Amino acid sequence: MTAPLRRLSAGVLTAVCALRGQQAQPVVICVPVAAPARVGELLVEWYGAEIVVDAAAALSLAAPVAAEPGIWLLWDEWTLARAAGMGVRLLALPFRDELVFVAAPDTVGDAGTVLTWEAVAMAPSLHDRLGLVAPEVDGGPWLAALQQRLTRGEGVDAGIALWTTLDARAHRLYGSYDELARDLGAGRLGAGIGPRQPFASVLRVAGPRLQVQRLPGACARGIAIAAAAGARAQRIAAELRAPDRLRALAAAAGVTAADTSASLDPALANEWWQRFETHVRGRGRGVEQLADRLDLVFGIGFLVCAWFLYRALRRAPEPS
Repeated sequence: MTAPLRRLSAGVLTAVCALRGQQAQPVVICVPVAAPARVGELLVEWYGAEIVVDAAAALSLAAPVAAEPGIWLLWDEWTLARAAGMGVRLLALPFRDELVFVAAPDTVGDAGTVLTWEAVAMAPSLHDRLGLVAPEVDGGPWLAALQQRLTRGEGVDAGIALWTTLDARAHRLYGSYDELARDLGAGRLGAGIGPRQPFASVLRVAGPRLQVQRLPGACARGIAIAAAAGARAQRIAAELRAPDRLRALAAAAGVTAADTSASLDPALANEWWQRFETHVRGRGRGVEQLADRLDLVFGIGFLVCAWFLYRALRRAPEPS
């Protein structure tokens, strides 16, 4: 996935450099590195040297990301909402990506069932064996898990608690779906969570050794543009939102073309990010261990109290 897209980007960039001085600089279209190579090929078929396809492992939002005017394509809703106000303007969320749990049969629940996020997070068999990418790589699974709690009226704190449990189960937070899929295929993980498409190759090789179960919710993916983008970038972004091009892009990316209204407020998206960084990342294991110790202390306390109560009852005189 990664290499073909990068080779494609380099080839287009070389062609553009050869024409430097004869035409304007190309519009950069940034896609997730997990996007299939066909996405970049399709964009080049449509726009040729007018664009450069940049496959990025993650979007760093520590500073404005629009230093170079361009278009952001197929990034998840949480990432694009956080980017809003930092030089990026979300135009649409025209794609939906199904989220799946890939594991050996009956690892959590029966084959064919739709799992809950809680069932996955609480499965002891997945301790240190659950594969998840970090939210800066793909925020879709994390956002879907939190939103499941919100739709049940449980509040953000319940969603953060679910995040913390998932973090505790995770072997580590991966920097790419490629690496996660390799470890899953090699048996170093008990399960992986993410969109269906990045697991396609490992599922073909694994055969019946691995099965796919759906998780509640879906990942909305969108199209955004640099606020300072010029006329050419604006035109291309508008053309990408035409129904025929959306369908072609969806087919190439392995997602569904289904328009979703943007509902995540940028301020809220950034607040959730800060809570993830402060309370979740790398802290799930410590929270779980503290809870286990407290359970042990309370258990011992209960037994001590029960023992004293038993002694007191034994010493009490019998009623006449």
